[in-house]
Amino acid sequence: MDKLFNFKFSQLTSREQIVTVLAFLTGLLHLIYGLTDLRYAGGMLDYMFIANFAGNIVLITMLYFMPILDPYQNQINWVFILYTLSSIVAYFIVYYPLGLNALLIPSGLFDKLLETFLLIFLIMDRPLEDPTKYRSEHSVAN
Repeated sequence: MDKLFNFKFSQLTSREQIVTVLAFLTGLLHLIYGLTDLRYAGGMLDYMFIANFAGNIVLITMLYFMPILDPYQNQINWVFILYTLSSIVAYFIVYYPLGLNALLIPSGLFDKLLETFLLIFLIMDRPLEDPTKYRSEHSVAN
């Protein structure tokens, strides 16, 4: 287990740290939405919010905190880009039929703003060379 999770936040580049914080914040917002609505409504959308939180946490962990997956970092990054894009699009698909007032919920728009920045930083952070080279040079001493 030691070799599976042996990468520290402080060793990430500033761009990777921004991606990590944005992914955690947007995931946390989705968890709050899901748990809050679950108490009152308990619909499928609430479970999707909770699943979105889990997806963000799993993808950010796979992308930066599991060195064993470094050979697949580019593919994981693309999956995360598509995952984030689908979350943004889903917001408008779900809330558009409910009218403009539903689309303009401040917390929803704030979350979409965070996800848009996450998307931009994920695109900027795509590895252009072998990601194992960076990780092996900066790995944590055992």
